[in-house]
Amino acid sequence: MSGIALVDAVRQALAEVLAERPDAVLLGCDIATYGGPFRATTGLKERFGAERVLDTPPNPAAILGFSRGLKLAGKLPICELPPELAARAAGAVVDGVGRFEARTGEAGGPFVVRIPVGRVAHGMLSDGDSPEAALGFAAGLRVVCPSRPVDAWSMIRAAVDPRYGRNPTIVLEPKALYRRLGAPLPDEPDATALTTARRARAGADLTLLAWGAAVPVALEAAERMTADGFEVGVVDLRSLVPLDTATLAEAVRETGRALVVHDGAGSFAGAVAAEVMREAFLHLEAPIGLVSGDDEDWVVRVREAALATLGF
Repeated sequence: MSGIALVDAVRQALAEVLAERPDAVLLGCDIATYGGPFRATTGLKERFGAERVLDTPPNPAAILGFSRGLKLAGKLPICELPPELAARAAGAVVDGVGRFEARTGEAGGPFVVRIPVGRVAHGMLSDGDSPEAALGFAAGLRVVCPSRPVDAWSMIRAAVDPRYGRNPTIVLEPKALYRRLGAPLPDEPDATALTTARRARAGADLTLLAWGAAVPVALEAAERMTADGFEVGVVDLRSLVPLDTATLAEAVRETGRALVVHDGAGSFAGAVAAEVMREAFLHLEAPIGLVSGDDEDWVVRVREAALATLGF
């Protein structure tokens, strides 16, 4: 498939923001000299200078503290938190960003925090940490998670635009999808990626609800199930906070059955299921299931859970 990789879409979005906004500053551990652990910022220091692309200590609280200071100084901070500290970074985000916004009533955005999340082959012991469970219930934040290059690019571009709100935006970037190719980028960002879910696949028998790295898994499982005689729909959440409950519930009402496919953030997946059940309860013909990723074949496990739900 020709097109652009998700990590390249992130880099392009950051470069465009730096070019268009003289007040924009990137900061994070090893993002300047090294280009970041996944090379999302490669070449940006050389292009825009060391004063606008800054290396920091590998400490989420310090990075967020620097970002807050830059924001108070009239800058537009876009920071990257260490991927191996995703769970602990979530606590720093909640304490250092979300609570400040919620309790003071001061709009802290545009202010973007990027966190590489989830599992990746041959990764570190901490791989698999996904901070949705902490961030999904924090006041004062907007939390999004792309599954396609176009959404990653659109989320970053729209997050720095005051026309689309001033809440600090947390972009959870699935490490497993960084090298995955998608369609070429459009001329303008799709700002709806910040607030609405995407109907990724139509289906009349069952709805799979997924986000981030779980979306390609859900799509592959749905495709395989056509051989079983079932039409399975897939909804890509994209926006975790706010959650587009209306679109999710509408899709589930159409099928009467649903599974939440997720990459380890169990308590947030349970909250998604609860919200959808509350809105679509009278249309359900089976309990809403949860299928998380693990070391087994994730697609096979989704298909098995889907068949069990269809046979309930």
